[in-house]
Amino acid sequence: MIINQPNSEEFQKLAHNCLAQAFNLIFEMDKAIFDFGEKALKEDVWKYSQGRLNTAVVLIHQTIESFMKASICETSPLLLLEGRRKDWPVLPGQDDRDFNDFYSTPAEALLRTYAATTKRSLSPDVVDHVEAIRTLRNRIVHGISRTALTPKKLIEDILDTFLLFEGPDVWWNALLQEFANHPLADAMGIHFGTQLAEFAERLDYVEASVGKAKFDRQFTLNTRARRYICPFCKLQWDAGVGYGRYPYTWAFLDKDSEGGPVVICLNCNIETPVVRKDCWYTACKGSVRFYGEDKDEIFCLTCGQIQYSGTEAEYVARQEQRRLEEQERVEKYLQEMLAKQTVDGQGSLPQSDAKKKRNRKKNESKE
Repeated sequence: MIINQPNSEEFQKLAHNCLAQAFNLIFEMDKAIFDFGEKALKEDVWKYSQGRLNTAVVLIHQTIESFMKASICETSPLLLLEGRRKDWPVLPGQDDRDFNDFYSTPAEALLRTYAATTKRSLSPDVVDHVEAIRTLRNRIVHGISRTALTPKKLIEDILDTFLLFEGPDVWWNALLQEFANHPLADAMGIHFGTQLAEFAERLDYVEASVGKAKFDRQFTLNTRARRYICPFCKLQWDAGVGYGRYPYTWAFLDKDSEGGPVVICLNCNIETPVVRKDCWYTACKGSVRFYGEDKDEIFCLTCGQIQYSGTEAEYVARQEQRRLEEQERVEKYLQEMLAKQTVDGQGSLPQSDAKKKRNRKKNESKE
């Protein structure tokens, strides 16, 4: 018999892993341009990094083949084998052979096998996408590609691959799973939460790269709706970073949820109960608050500011009182310091005993 036959889940996992690697290659390269404030050099960086972008193309092509193989395996993994069926050791008394010892179906035939067995509707867009990536990959692998690649085009190819083969939401969930399932995730402790909160930077990056319309098609959530700060991500950020405002707003309000209004975060996939109430600060037009266990965990999901129980006038009065108390404390401290100092005739501060002793020795040595 033919042993060690692959299954659909294995190929699907391989596909997700390849696309995550392709995305990370592009993201880390492109991110460095903006982190160092060198936008003017982006064309030079992309030209210099064509080798890395070529690698991303190879990974995208590997992803497409893995998605097709995953689908074919749902019918039978034996359809992935090339060669004469009479050579298969499937009759009684024949020795076992490993699946990987056989020739596999070439790329040209793989698409047709996929088309013949897939349970999804096969559109011309899928065929065009597969052929475009296959052609580009062949130029890179079998020759010298002179195609100038850009991060934007490859990000679009990654999104299209996920959308055409698996539908919306999958690409982001694949990236999250790749991050969260890392063996060192538990060892990170508080840093894991901080890194998860910062993971939203990738959402900002992709939306800026491909535009809001194409970005919105990647999700079942309406990403064009009003956005809010995710309470979970903000608390993780505050615990790890400890300063500044959490800069990402990827939570969306579901006011018709059965148990009351919630916000659903695209970044962390966590639903959090919220309260519809205007922000305490009149300058903010937000109307959604999060109430945590601590008073410092009651904040507006629009501006991120901590909410107070009193009126704004009471808050201003309390702040003014604190300012006056602080000013009085400083003045009192200065008066106490001045009272301890004895100014000599020349207006200098009194010398310490040690300094007086050093000066006496110095004068005696001069004599």
